[in-house]
Amino acid sequence: MNYINSPLPFMEYKEAAAAHLFVDKSNLIDEVVEAMEDGLRYQCITRPRRFGKSYGANMVASFFMKDDSAKEFFACQKIGTSERAMKYCGEFNVVYLNGAQTTNDDLDGEANKEIIRTALIQDLQELFPDVPISPGKKLSDAYRDILRTHKEAKLVVVMDEWDYFLNRVGINENDIKIYIGFLRDMLKDQPIIKLAYFTGILPMPIFSSLSDLNMFIQYNLSESTRFSTCFGFTEKEVDELYQRYLSTKSHPRITREDLKDWYEGYTCADGVSIYNPQSVVAALSNDRLDDYWCQSGATNEIFSAIANNVQSVQTEIGNLASDLPVSIHLLLKKNQITSGARKDAVLSKMVALGFLSYADGNVRVPNKELMIEFGNMILEQSELDYIHKLAIKSTEILQAVLDLRSDIVASALEYVHDTEIPLLQYNRESDLITVVNMAFINARNKYNVQREDKGGIGFVDFIFYPYSLPEDGIILELKVDDTPENALKQIKDRKYALRFEGKFGEVSHYRGRIIGVGIAYDKKTKKHSCTIEVLRGRIIS
Repeated sequence: MNYINSPLPFMEYKEAAAAHLFVDKSNLIDEVVEAMEDGLRYQCITRPRRFGKSYGANMVASFFMKDDSAKEFFACQKIGTSERAMKYCGEFNVVYLNGAQTTNDDLDGEANKEIIRTALIQDLQELFPDVPISPGKKLSDAYRDILRTHKEAKLVVVMDEWDYFLNRVGINENDIKIYIGFLRDMLKDQPIIKLAYFTGILPMPIFSSLSDLNMFIQYNLSESTRFSTCFGFTEKEVDELYQRYLSTKSHPRITREDLKDWYEGYTCADGVSIYNPQSVVAALSNDRLDDYWCQSGATNEIFSAIANNVQSVQTEIGNLASDLPVSIHLLLKKNQITSGARKDAVLSKMVALGFLSYADGNVRVPNKELMIEFGNMILEQSELDYIHKLAIKSTEILQAVLDLRSDIVASALEYVHDTEIPLLQYNRESDLITVVNMAFINARNKYNVQREDKGGIGFVDFIFYPYSLPEDGIILELKVDDTPENALKQIKDRKYALRFEGKFGEVSHYRGRIIGVGIAYDKKTKKHSCTIEVLRGRIIS
């Protein structure tokens, strides 16, 4: 057969389950069954790429598909304890489709539809040889013919990357209409369909002429609590993976805190924060931190998401790259995500793609891995205008701090102030904090920049923890209508430098300089001043 009861999903799932860093996410099946029994048999789950959608689709298809070994196999997984779910295991004929594999990029919508339709008609004829099904029939007509003879016949349809066809280069409205119409004919109001389980990245269009798929309930990461932790890794799962990693490494180069800094930060609708699964597995497998999820060209992908609407989100991109939250009205269930040009639509699309995390009405860059990519983007894309220029200036400011050039830092802050003047009233310390965030926008490529981190006997405004331990650490304190000397004195008196000892004592011997930076702003003169001092010199081994 072509697509019905194909052995491929079970083969791929078994291979995944045999891996050393495999995480059993079979609780997904229990969620699928619960929704199905509640009458929600059309389910579309959207998640960013590499968040386990294909793994989940293979698992769901393998679980329901008629296979003598399915019950025995899944009885050994977490789902094996669920009586509700296990009664469905191995009980159905499963149509398994992968949009990326079934789509021929050289063909239009009609030709692609015909290839899939013809193959499915052949499969149905082979599955029900006593039912005459002509090759040219619509699927809906073939279903009715089957049900006349086999009244209890049921199909489970699993489609991974359902939206691949819609994202093709050069796709036109007629192609989309044909494709959506084909899916409608295959699925909508068909009693033979027990379950339709679809996955994709972007939400289904359920508006205007494309309302043919409005029977689907859509479940995204940010707004749907169902399936919330079935994709991505939870804290507990990463803890378990990290212990497996430690058991194989005599000299591990990754700390548990590293994994959190680099790969966590995606907030589910129920408030649980999850990790990027691909990056965690790659880092532990390679014993090396890196931007694994982004290595397939995320800088270009991020910019592509905003390219046609740069002006509407330019300021927001600058704030996000400065690790500041941006308020939006999330539009993941609306058609504006694909067609809208305003800020909310663009940023919502970036949430769907996985470049941003959403929680409590705000979006932000979720982790170190993505922060690197945002920094690269604003440095490389001159179309970002003043944010691009600000990123270049940020590199100069950081170097000036490391060179102890307080005059350059002060004058650079004036530049940022002038650039940001339309956005800030600039009469409070919180406004100064925003400007400093912007001034060091590109420092996050090399530093874990923490705001109001506890240090010594108080809370410091900024601490810059270098990702490379031999590099210099920076402590930065701000004052409004005061002096930079008093800011630096506070750093010393409150012993903020002790924070570095605790931060790195658990990991390695911290050997770089600790640099104290006092910054002040005078509201009357609109001038900045700066004092820089080495609090501790470099340790020579």
